[in-house]
Amino acid sequence: DESIWVASFAGARKIRDTFVTRFDTNDGMPGNIATTISEDSWGNIWVGTVEGRTISKIKGNTVSQVTFNNGAEQNFIFGIQEDNDGNLWVGTVGNGLYHYDGAIMKQVYDGPVGSTITALFKDGRGNLWMGTSEAGLALYITNPLP
Repeated sequence: DESIWVASFAGARKIRDTFVTRFDTNDGMPGNIATTISEDSWGNIWVGTVEGRTISKIKGNTVSQVTFNNGAEQNFIFGIQEDNDGNLWVGTVGNGLYHYDGAIMKQVYDGPVGSTITALFKDGRGNLWMGTSEAGLALYITNPLP
C-alpha cells in the first residue's frame, strides 16, 4: 500500500502519506525496541524486537505473536526473511537460526555458523545468506540444484 515501515527504539512505525501509525507494547508488541521489519508475500508485516520470546505479526492494525517455544528469556531478533515457499527464517542473537512454516517455529541450528545471526538475505535462487558474528558470511541452501 506504499507505506514505509521503520524499526525504532520506540516500536515499529507505519508511515503512509502524512499519517504515522505506531505499534508498541500498548498494541501487543513484546517490547518497544524493534530491530527488524519484513513483509511477507501476503502483505503481513513481521517485526523482531530485543525483549520478546516471540516475533510479531502485524496484519492491518492487529498485532499477534508467534512464540519460539525455546524457553529463552529473550530472543533478540536481527533478521526475518521469507523464502520462496512462504516460510519465514528468523535470525537471533545467541539462539541461532529458526524456521517458521506458519504452524511451528523450529530451531534449525546454532552449530558451525554460530549462535548469533546478524543479518539475513534471500538470493535469486531462494537460498539464505546469513551474516554472523562468529563465522562471517554463511550460506544455507534452501533450494538445491536439481
